[in-house]
Amino acid sequence: MTDIQREIKELLLSLGVSDVGFCHTEDNVGGLSNAVSIVVHLSDAIIDEIEDKPTHTYFNHYRSVNAFIDHCLLRVGLLLDRHGYKYITVASSQSINDVGWFY
Repeated sequence: MTDIQREIKELLLSLGVSDVGFCHTEDNVGGLSNAVSIVVHLSDAIIDEIEDKPTHTYFNHYRSVNAFIDHCLLRVGLLLDRHGYKYITVASSQSINDVGWFY
């Protein structure tokens, strides 16, 4: 593990994510060839409530966790920027069509 990977992992774990992974990509989106992925454990109690369809509690939890993930990725991006790296964040839950953004 490189020093920057260690620093990223320490930051993310201190923020509360469950796990962090790193990989080299072949797509080179935006000219970048490395990626960071994070895992956030969902609440077992909220998941256990789901029977035949997502509950309102789950919907709220899902949105909150995705906002948290987006915040964590921005923090990593800012850290990378301070070290002179370029970064692109990918929103944890968003879609786009030909007309525009929708959630």
